[in-house]
Amino acid sequence: MQDNTKINVLLIEDSEDDALLLLMELRDGGYEPYSKRVESPEDMESALEEKQWDLIFSDFSLPNFTGYDALKLYNEKGLDIPFIVVSGAIGEETAINLMHEGAHDYIMKDNLARLVPAVQRAIGDAGIRVERRQAAKALEESETRYRMLAENVADLIWTTDLKLKMTYITPSIGQVLGYYPDEAMSLPLKKFLTRNSYRKCMRLYREQIEAEKAHDTDWGRTLIVEFELIRKDGSVFWAESKMAFLRNEDGIPVGIIGVVRDIDALKRSEEDLMRTLDDSLKSKLETEALLDSAHSVLVNMPFEWKARKIFDFCRSIIGATAGYAYLLSRDGTQSELLFAESGGLPCTVDPSLPMPTRGLREEACRTGTTVFENDFRNSKWNGLMPEGHMELANVMFAPLIIGARVAGLLGFANKPGGFIEDDVRVASAFADIAAIALHNSRTLGLLEKSEHQYRNLFSSINDVIIVADSNRNIVDANQPALRNQFGYELDEVVGNKTSLLYASEDGFIQSEQAVFDSNDVEVKRIIEVDFMKKNGEAFPSELNAMKLFDEDNEIIGNLGIVRDITERKKAEGVLRESEKRYRELSNQFTTLLDAIPDPLMLISRDNKIQWANISAATVFNLDVGGKTNYFSIWHMSEPEYKNYPIARSFESGCEENGVLSTKDNRVWDIRAFPIKDDNNNVINVIELAIDITEKRKLQAERMRSAHLASLGELAAGVAHEINNPNAGIILNTQL
Repeated sequence: MQDNTKINVLLIEDSEDDALLLLMELRDGGYEPYSKRVESPEDMESALEEKQWDLIFSDFSLPNFTGYDALKLYNEKGLDIPFIVVSGAIGEETAINLMHEGAHDYIMKDNLARLVPAVQRAIGDAGIRVERRQAAKALEESETRYRMLAENVADLIWTTDLKLKMTYITPSIGQVLGYYPDEAMSLPLKKFLTRNSYRKCMRLYREQIEAEKAHDTDWGRTLIVEFELIRKDGSVFWAESKMAFLRNEDGIPVGIIGVVRDIDALKRSEEDLMRTLDDSLKSKLETEALLDSAHSVLVNMPFEWKARKIFDFCRSIIGATAGYAYLLSRDGTQSELLFAESGGLPCTVDPSLPMPTRGLREEACRTGTTVFENDFRNSKWNGLMPEGHMELANVMFAPLIIGARVAGLLGFANKPGGFIEDDVRVASAFADIAAIALHNSRTLGLLEKSEHQYRNLFSSINDVIIVADSNRNIVDANQPALRNQFGYELDEVVGNKTSLLYASEDGFIQSEQAVFDSNDVEVKRIIEVDFMKKNGEAFPSELNAMKLFDEDNEIIGNLGIVRDITERKKAEGVLRESEKRYRELSNQFTTLLDAIPDPLMLISRDNKIQWANISAATVFNLDVGGKTNYFSIWHMSEPEYKNYPIARSFESGCEENGVLSTKDNRVWDIRAFPIKDDNNNVINVIELAIDITEKRKLQAERMRSAHLASLGELAAGVAHEINNPNAGIILNTQL
């Protein structure tokens, strides 16, 4: 059994005498302290590194070191050690600020009688915080199992930044909504949601952002929302998304992650942080009674019963005759009454009526501290009382704080003689215990719902999920998918080796080697292997397998997700045959084009030669698969190009012809043929260049021959006329 009287105490104190007085009080209280005294930040940091301390006492004012400095270093180390300020005269406001900065209590040096009770309470609180962290760890492990499964199924997973712009979306968007991932990421959020669902999501988003601005940071907070989604084809369906903030290492939200699936439950996770007990009792007996009573109340009881017990015990200690308990709405403006005690006075107010948070209650919620008013009849708050409310002489409200949010109030009234500061400390302590009870109740409910949701998701997945232990014995599987793909019932496979499901021993060995022959802790392998149905029919499958580990990182088994890919294999075969036929036709077509003796080229809109046949490559010294600039072929400028057939064909969308002459004195007959897309836009032009140089030369030669022949005929006629005697007579006669 652990000896709770032996404690390690770190003293931040410049007075050795004061330090000795503190140690004497601890010994008188039954403790056996081991202590070390430091006076500077460097000494404090060194002491924190060298030993595990159970308790820290800190003076408020040292020569070069203050209680605030010590608390700052304490908080930077992320410690959860009781920190008690023991000092001389400091104001109440300073004391409250120290408590807000993280101190667990403060004690005046002239009133050390409170030291031992404060130590007992602080150490007891530390034990309660350990239990709280264990509950939080159980919740975290449950959520981790859920996320591991979710990352390996066909659900739609998405992330956005804080402006709700998509930053990632899984390929399953195609199956869920009919979009390609890139296409979906370019669309606004309202494109996917009906109008009412969009308004609902935006309202919830604003609430979460406002909670973060109020420093309501909860690493485990998730939100489950049911809404209507719109597919690309316009059809509408109901879906559910589980969402959470993506945070940086400081806990500040930087984005949102969500998982969309087809379930109907709506659940919002509750805050998982709670404020530590911050109270001070006036004697050791009161502290022991408080802790004993709190322990008896917090065990195995519904929260309403626990709250009533806490309220009654606190009321009896402080001497109040009336009061009530209620829980706050999330925005803090309304309340839900749990119970009320009038103390025998008449009260006709309907308990089902709304209870707005206002007046002194609002002050307690806003400040997060216990407040009281001993002259309530003459206070400004009295005018806010509803008609029929019982008469109040004095009132006190103690907030129930979970994390950084006030979740409810314990109210006390009509104490004879009025409330005092010790009553504030007692009521604060009981309110903190009630907050623990409320948090535990919500945490247990959250764990149960998380497990139920995990099981629903597990059973609803179409792929077969098989969980095996370290001996390869099947321990669990999702029954509907197992029956659908393999034809087995769950009780037929549980306890059997996983090899039962494989079509061959080679397939079983292949999957074993893929997963367990690797030293990678995070190994996850996807392989194709044949499985066998109960009726002996083998079928091809895709196996997504991974190791399972315990908290000590020891392998405890493996998880496999089996997907039937029979139809995919058939489609792949058809695709391969189609690709083969396409390559054959492509080769034939290329051969045909290369057989054309004239240059043939494919020109793009940016005047690049996309393709050329062998003749064009030879004539113009081209790379067949290259992208030479078209201008360089004909040595033309851009203004000249506008009158060429290629440019005219791009512009008109029709076949164009023209004749070009090159610097090497060759003449080309150019023919341009446009290629259009489905919208009748010209995207490329085919150019056929026919060398007509020789043809032009032959034409010129024929023209010269014809011209010479004509001249010969003319000369012969003239000679004939000259040689004819009658010609002169006729000429003279005419004259």
